[in-house]
Amino acid sequence: MPSKGERAIARSLTPLVQDFNWNYGIAQAAEGFYEEAEKALLLITDERHTSDYIFISWCVAPPPNWRGLGATVGGAGWPGATS
Repeated sequence: MPSKGERAIARSLTPLVQDFNWNYGIAQAAEGFYEEAEKALLLITDERHTSDYIFISWCVAPPPNWRGLGATVGGAGWPGATS
């Protein structure tokens, strides 16, 4: 079981990890590396990112060779899912 200090460190790092996955995922998608982008974007749970227009655009109206993140995002359990 993690100590109180370890839990505090984990909590303080969570926003940085979310920001990293956001930046990495969007950059990979913009460069055409859709598989890597999908992996990073699926790790994002922070509503400030998942409600962002750019994130939603990549998930809802991705390029034709995007491997299916749009279907995943619409599924139950995804933050902001409409179903």
